[in-house]
Amino acid sequence: MTLFGPAAVCTFGDHPRVIPDAGIAVRDGLIIAVGPYARIKKKYPSLTAYGGPRGGVWMPGLICAHHHFYSSFARGLAPIRRPRNFVEVLKFMWWRLDRNLTLDDVYYSALIALIECVKSGTTTVIDHHASATCVRGSLRRIADAVRAVGIRANLCYEVSDRDGPAVAASGLAENAEFLSSVARGQIAGRPARLTGSFGLHASFTLSDRTLREARRNLQSFDAGVHVHVAEDRADRRDALKKYGQGVVDRLARLDLIRDKTILAHAIHVSRAEKRLIARLGAIVAHNPTSNMNNAVGTADVLRLLDLGVLVGLGTDGMRSNLFDEAKIAPLVHRMSLRDPAVGFLEAADLLVKGNPRIATRLFGGKVGVIDPGAAADLIRLDYHPPTPLTDQTFYGHLLFGLANARVTDTVVGGKVLMKSGRLRLGVSEEEITETSRRLARRFWARFKTDRSAGR
Repeated sequence: MTLFGPAAVCTFGDHPRVIPDAGIAVRDGLIIAVGPYARIKKKYPSLTAYGGPRGGVWMPGLICAHHHFYSSFARGLAPIRRPRNFVEVLKFMWWRLDRNLTLDDVYYSALIALIECVKSGTTTVIDHHASATCVRGSLRRIADAVRAVGIRANLCYEVSDRDGPAVAASGLAENAEFLSSVARGQIAGRPARLTGSFGLHASFTLSDRTLREARRNLQSFDAGVHVHVAEDRADRRDALKKYGQGVVDRLARLDLIRDKTILAHAIHVSRAEKRLIARLGAIVAHNPTSNMNNAVGTADVLRLLDLGVLVGLGTDGMRSNLFDEAKIAPLVHRMSLRDPAVGFLEAADLLVKGNPRIATRLFGGKVGVIDPGAAADLIRLDYHPPTPLTDQTFYGHLLFGLANARVTDTVVGGKVLMKSGRLRLGVSEEEITETSRRLARRFWARFKTDRSAGR
C-alpha cells in the first residue's frame, strides 16, 4: 500500500475538485482514499509513503481517445507526392506507410509511442492499427509492447477493402481473435489493462458485405467498432453516392453503432446524424490538431455536447501528449466559429470529463479519476501555481499552466513507471530507439521504392 503526496490533487471527473495538501491512498492497484494528507496518513498507518518529490500537483493519468501507434515511423518522412486533398494524403502517405510495415516495425512503433505516453502523462490509450502486409499477429505484438511498458490500452485492427478481399478477411479475423483473447483475461469489476474494439477504416473503403461480416463477428463480444467517420467530405460524398445516406446513417443501418462504438472525427455529418449518434449512445473522438493538419474541417463539438453525445479528445497519431491537444482544441473552435468566447470550457471538459467516461466504459471499471475504487493511474506535475488553484480556477490553470508543466512521475495501476523524471520500465529507451532507427531506415527504403499498383 502506498500513500502519494502531500500535494495539491486535481480529481478530474464529472465534478472535478482541487484538494490542497492532499494524499492519495493506493492498495492493489486501486485508489482507496483521497483527502487531506494528515487525515489519510492517520487513518491508514500501514501505508508506505511514496518516496518521490513532494509538492507539485497530482492528477489522474491522461487518456487518449484515438491514437495510431504505427505512425511513429512517419516522423521525418514525407509523402511520395504533394497531396492535393485528404484522399491523396492517405494514398501518398498513410496507406503506403501501413502497407510496408513489418511485425518488428509494428512492435517498435508501438514501444516508441508508449514510452512517449509515459513521459507526457498519458496512461490510457485507445489505439487504431493498420499494417496491410502483416495483419495476423499485429495486435498481439502491440499488446506485447503495451505489457512491456505498462500502460492501459484498447486495441483494434483497421479492416478495409482497399487492399483486396484477402487482407480484409485477415483484418476481420485479427479483430475477432484479439477480442477473444482479451475477454478471457478480464476480471469483473476491475479496470482491465488490455481491451479491444473492432477496427474499421472508413465508410468509403468498406463494402456493405465487409461491414455485415464485422457485425456478425461483433455478436460474440461486448465491444463496439472503432471507425473513422466523415473525416473528410469525400467520405460523406461516397456514402451519399453509393448508398443514398450519410456515413452515420449507413453504419446505423448495418447495426454497427452501440454504446462502445467510437466514431473518430465525425466532422461531415448532418444534424440528423448528430441526433442519431446521441440517441444510439455512441462515442465521438475529437482530433483537432490532425484535422487542422489535414485541412478537413472542424467537428461541431459544441452541438454534439449539447445533444448529450459523449465526446473525448484524441491525437490521431499526431502525438502522445494530450496536454498539447487540449491547449489547441479551444483555439480551433474559436477560429472556426470566429468567436473568441467559445470552446474553453468544452475543450477542458473533453479531457477532464469526457475521456474518463470513455475509458470507464471501455475498461470495465473507473479510470481517469482520483476517487475511491478508481484505477490508481496517477501523474505528478512540477507545477507551483502563481495564482490561487481552486475548484473555480482549475480549468484556467489546466490549459494555461499545468499543460505547460513537466510531468515528473507516472503511475499505472499503482505501479510506478516514471519517478522524478526517470523511467522505471522493463525496457530500455536507449536500446529501443537505436533499434527503431535501424528498422526505420529499412522501412523508409521500402516506402520510397514501393511500386504497388494504384497507390
